[in-house]
Formats: sequence, C-alpha cells, structure tokens
Amino acid sequence: MLAQWRALAPEQKASIREPGLDVVKGLNELRRALGDRMFGGESVSFDEARDAALNPSVAFLLATRVVDVVRRSGRVSHETLARAVGAVSIDDSVLLDAIEIAQSDGYISVHDGGWAVTDFGDGRVIDAEHVVALERVIVDHIDEYGLAGTDTLAEVVGLESSDSPVFRAALERALESGRAHWVASGLYGLSPEQLKQFSQPVDADEDVAVPREVKAVVADVTRAVDRLRIALAAVRQGHLPGPAALTAGEIAPPETTQATDPLERLEKLKHLLDAGALSEDEYAEQKSRLLTSL
Repeated sequence: MLAQWRALAPEQKASIREPGLDVVKGLNELRRALGDRMFGGESVSFDEARDAALNPSVAFLLATRVVDVVRRSGRVSHETLARAVGAVSIDDSVLLDAIEIAQSDGYISVHDGGWAVTDFGDGRVIDAEHVVALERVIVDHIDEYGLAGTDTLAEVVGLESSDSPVFRAALERALESGRAHWVASGLYGLSPEQLKQFSQPVDADEDVAVPREVKAVVADVTRAVDRLRIALAAVRQGHLPGPAALTAGEIAPPETTQATDPLERLEKLKHLLDAGALSEDEYAEQKSRLLTSL
C-alpha cells in the first residue's frame, strides 16, 4: 500500500500526502514500540546489524566468493566450486555454511548435484516499470535507515513475502546499481564505508519517555492504512481529495459522498469494491446502509 503511494506521480502523491505520511509515521512508531527490531526473523537491533555488516563472518565472506564463482560459470559442480574458492575439501564446514548462506539468500540453487546461479543472482536486471518503481522504494528505505532485512524490505514495498519474484527483481536492480549492498546473511544496506559514517535516523517525537502500547499503535496504523487505501482508490478513479480532506488527513468514506442520487452512490461503492478499496463485507455493509436510508 505504501509502495503504491510512493510510486504515484508527484501531483497525485501530493494530493493524498497526509494519508501517506500518516502511514509512514505510524510504521515508524510501531518500529520504536517493538524496540527498533527491524531486521526480520533474527530480530536484531540496528547496532547489532551494523556490527554484522562491518565485521562480516568468514562464512559470509566465503559466500560472496561462492556467488561470484557460480555466477561466472552459470553452473558448477560441488567439487569444482570447492577448488575455486580454496576450500580445504568438499566437506569443509565453512564452505558448507557459505553455500547455505548463498542458497538461503536466493543467489544459487541446487542443480544436478552441483550449483547454478538463480535469476536473482545472475546480474541480469528487469526494466519493467513496476519493478523500477519498487527499486526506488527499496533504495529510499536503505538511504533513510542504513540497513534492512529482506522481510522488512518486502514489507516496505508492500509485498507479503521476500520470496516474491517481483521483490527479488527490484532488489537485484538495487544491488546492480550499487545503491544497495549485500552486507550479511539476509541483510542489505549502504556500503560499509557509508555505514561507518551513518547515523540512525531519529524522529521528532523519539524523546517520548514511555512508548505507547503496541496494540494502540497497531490500531492507529490500521486506521491510517484504511484511509490511504480509500485515498488511493479515489486517485485511481480520478477523484482527488479537496483541501479540507488534506488538512484533516482524512478521505471521506463512501457513505458520506456528496452524490445525492442513490444509484450514483451505489455505483461509486461498486467502483471502490472493484478497485480493492473495500472488502466484500465492507461493500455489503455500506450497500445495506445506503438501501436502508432510502
């Protein structure tokens, strides 16, 4: 949802600026409420993640070499790979750990008892417009936060899984452009040189002594996302919100539309349903209210 807002044309994005910023602010507060645990399943702090990026493990360093060898060859046997990276043997424990990192992060896959480069790891980028738009969101997030895990980046661009081919294509573009870097297992960010100078962003209200309950923050974020969802649907239908809506950070819900013709109001509800701004249950409820009011 947030990725769709960020990908809008400037004038469209400006027209629903407040709902978009409400979602951004809410997500930032949620991250703080969760203790700034922003890096996926391992749930590490920013300082821990930066330390991993600036002091990579031997296995990760070897994983980058594994990826380079497999990428150059396309496909390679396990024995050839072990020799190419200078492993002690094919059962070298560090080599096996490195291969696991390269495989779990999506760069290589098993092929006929050996290894092959994946579409994500082959360095051939996709120029589709929606992929380029998601790449910009990934790069903007990394520029702002310095580091992020793959699950966090997938969430930021509005996708449910970091295994999504579209997400992988966008992340590959960011890597090949040099704007994002693979810095540790499952972790992407600025270059190590940039990270040394990077200061973790602090929001204006970061000095609040006691953060709000997570449940309350989640409720606010949910409402903000609903407002943005309705606003995006309105933009797609060519209905830009007026100044009053921007000031309040709200988009008028379907039941308060200015249309006086019940059929017209019902038609607009159907447009919102088709655009994904309303669920089937929400549409049925609004329709029932409209028919009851006649």
